[in-house]
Amino acid sequence: MDYLITENQLKSILLEEKGSKITKEVESLNDFTKNILDKVGHIQNLNTKFFLTWGASIGGLIRPLNEFIQSGDFELTTIETATILFGISVVYFSQNENSIKTIISKIKEDGLYGVFKKVLSKAEELRKSFFKFLESLNMTLGTTVEMIHYAFLIPIIGDIQAIASESTDSWSAAVAISKRIIAAKVAVISGTVLIELIKKIISKFS
Repeated sequence: MDYLITENQLKSILLEEKGSKITKEVESLNDFTKNILDKVGHIQNLNTKFFLTWGASIGGLIRPLNEFIQSGDFELTTIETATILFGISVVYFSQNENSIKTIISKIKEDGLYGVFKKVLSKAEELRKSFFKFLESLNMTLGTTVEMIHYAFLIPIIGDIQAIASESTDSWSAAVAISKRIIAAKVAVISGTVLIELIKKIISKFS
C-alpha cells in the first residue's frame, strides 16, 4: 500500500534530518577540542578550565584553522599542530595573562612561533569575518570576548542556510535548530538568545 505525505510533513522530516546533523556537528566540535587538549596535556602551568567550558565554540574556531594547517606547507607533527591550535584558543578564549604567556613561551621554545603567527593571522581573518556576519544581523551580543563564544556557529551556518531555504516558518525552524544545539549539551549559551540569533540567521538567508 502506498502512503502519501503532505508537503508540511515532508518539510518536517527534512528539518528533523538536518537538525540531527547539526547536533552531531556541534558534538564533533567539542570532541575535536577535547582531542587537542589531550595532546597538549604535557604542557605545564596551563589553566585549561576555559577549554572544557567552551569546547564547541573553541572547536568552531580552531577546526577550520586545523584544515588551513593541513592544506598548507607547514609540515608539522600532530603535537605541534595541537600546540599551535591550543595557543590560538588561549589567545581568544582565555583572559588569563599567565596562560597566554606560558603557551607563547612554549611555542617559541619549540620553534613554532613563525607558523603560529601565520595561523593567528588566519584566525583573525576568520574572527573578523564571523563578527561582521553577526553584526549584519543587528543583534547586540555583548563584548568581543562574549561574541567569540558563538564561534560554534561557524561550521553549521551552511546547514542553517539550507534549512532557511526550505522553511516558511522561521520561528519554528529557529526553535527546532536551537533545541538541537542545546541537546548536544556542549554550547554554554542562553536558549532565548540562541533562538533569537538563529531566527535572524534564517531570516537573513530566506
